[in-house]
Amino acid sequence: MPDTKVTGLGTNSTPDKDDLLHIVDDPGGTPANQKITLSNLAIGGDVRLYGANTTPGTTDMTTPIQNCIDENGYVRLQPETYLITDTILLDSDEMIFGHGKATIIKGNLTKAMIAGVGAPSRTHRSGGRDFLLDNTARTNANSIALDLLSVSRSYWSNILIQNVETAIRIGGSTGAGAFYNDFHGVLIETVDVGYEQGTLANENHVFGGTVNDCEIGTRDNDNSNNSYYGLSVEVFTTAAHISASTATTQFIKYIGSRLENANTSSPWDASIGFDLGASSSILAASTFIYGPQITQVFDPYRIDSNTVDYHIWDDTQFIPRGGHSLKQVVARGSETINFPSINANDSNDQNFTVTGVVATDTVIINPDAAVLVAGITLMGMAATDTIHIRAANVTTGAINLADQSFNYVVLRFAAAL
Repeated sequence: MPDTKVTGLGTNSTPDKDDLLHIVDDPGGTPANQKITLSNLAIGGDVRLYGANTTPGTTDMTTPIQNCIDENGYVRLQPETYLITDTILLDSDEMIFGHGKATIIKGNLTKAMIAGVGAPSRTHRSGGRDFLLDNTARTNANSIALDLLSVSRSYWSNILIQNVETAIRIGGSTGAGAFYNDFHGVLIETVDVGYEQGTLANENHVFGGTVNDCEIGTRDNDNSNNSYYGLSVEVFTTAAHISASTATTQFIKYIGSRLENANTSSPWDASIGFDLGASSSILAASTFIYGPQITQVFDPYRIDSNTVDYHIWDDTQFIPRGGHSLKQVVARGSETINFPSINANDSNDQNFTVTGVVATDTVIINPDAAVLVAGITLMGMAATDTIHIRAANVTTGAINLADQSFNYVVLRFAAAL
């Protein structure tokens, strides 16, 4: 091929990954002409410029990754396994980019895998997307996948976290809280705790994603205004724990959550869906739970007497207000009853069989509107396999009701916490 000026060469508008480029290696030392394929071309922010991942999963890549972040403000990782032996630190505006779950950051640490530089100063706008964090075993004490202490406005998307004690920890210190962090489609599995939000973790948002195989899916303590939209928690001891130790925890929101256990194995027989607990006189207040799907959970709602002003919209559960825990809805249905004529200021009891009811259950009766118009008050009572309905005539004359359809719900509560 004859020599040609670069300006005289033809243009290749569709280069292939196997096409070659000419480079001069070590131009300041012993220059050597070499070739490189486009697929191996590393451009700024590519970790390959800072160290070769010679044996993926074995070569220690902690320093190359950290150096790349420090110099460029971000790092691009290839679809390989990167072993780290120390925490990767992110300062403000620093990011980690991968190529999906084939990009694996692998550790075996007893501390954070990735953390913000954090207190006493707050870092902003860090984050990452498209990679997997694997810390080998959830039994590694004090291990955390993402440690966001005094980190605000970070953004995390399409990340898989597994085999770690705590997947994501969010919190702050005086003057350096953790606010406005967003998590989109984060998948968490085989952990003790999914999301741990502590003091000064406020206005953080989880959009979708899952926490699977955990002791606690989410835990909020001494904070406010954190939101979970469409989060799914599966195979857990407690799906969501909201408590207060030193300050009121308030305005925690769960919208469209899905909580599901398998009832054929532990921990189903001790599982709790939403645990709204408090400590001494400190309040867990103003929790909002809207439209949850709760399946095969032993105790869907455990509500402490110090928990106040909570708002729960659930089409399948009756929600108590006070210091009792609703274990389950034992039965629901409709029964047609024909009461005899009831004299003024008198009452009459009718009963029907509902298998499984016990005397300590609570019965709620929802009568036909005609009963209320007629001036009859009702009370439901439980006995073994039986529901009693007492109709009391509170008017000054006898009332003879026609056949009436009565809807009933039978609830079983645990003792006050």
